[in-house]
Amino acid sequence: MIPGWKVKREADRIRQQLEAIVGLFWEPIVQFQHDRKRTSRLSICEGEQVLLPKVAIFLVYQPKGICASTLRTIRYLTSKGYSTIVVANGGVSDEHLAELTQV
Repeated sequence: MIPGWKVKREADRIRQQLEAIVGLFWEPIVQFQHDRKRTSRLSICEGEQVLLPKVAIFLVYQPKGICASTLRTIRYLTSKGYSTIVVANGGVSDEHLAELTQV
């Protein structure tokens, strides 16, 4: 007799393969829609820093607001001679945006 866990595993594998077939048709449509809307969702804000020869790209995901440690890190990088570009994947509120642009 085949153990139940093996039957379950193989049934799950077949389910995943069937979902992948559907994905072959659906995913290009979703990707096209994402690519078409992507640039309209981007916003670029310039801060007070000038462009220096050394640049640090600081990627953050802080959907609940920019942490004080993030601002300290940017100040530290600036003190070491870096221009900092902040990429916030979670978005930034107007209040926190004002803080970021003044750093």
